[in-house]
Amino acid sequence: MPETQHLQPIQVGKGHRREMGNLRAVADSINQIGLLHPVVIDSRTRLIASQRRREAVKLLGWRTVPVRVVGRENIAEGEFVGHSCRKDFLRSEMAAIARVLRPREEERARRRHKSRLKQGGKAPVQDNCRNGEGGTSRWPGRG
Repeated sequence: MPETQHLQPIQVGKGHRREMGNLRAVADSINQIGLLHPVVIDSRTRLIASQRRREAVKLLGWRTVPVRVVGRENIAEGEFVGHSCRKDFLRSEMAAIARVLRPREEERARRRHKSRLKQGGKAPVQDNCRNGEGGTSRWPGRG
């Protein structure tokens, strides 16, 4: 079971990752399904791995974060292992998981759409048209 650590004292060294990528997407994922993997630190609260997760929970306003404390003296070795041993999905694996997730995501989209309509909102196409009058298409020859 991971411990919990205040974010403030976690020391982020120089590290080798230069590009954090889309932290907002990571934060949205954590907000939606939770933090699946704890931040990895050593006994002196130096960050070993999970800098993107650490930064994402900061965006969410968290003050503490689940951590796994490891006895790793060589931070670079821990960083290397944490990033080099992971494996992206194959295209076929990505397609298989998309087939599982798609019905759920489509249902969520339908619920969001219905909720917006119940609150007096308009369907997306209606937002851009005035009862079919005076609207023009951005595509040549289509109105």
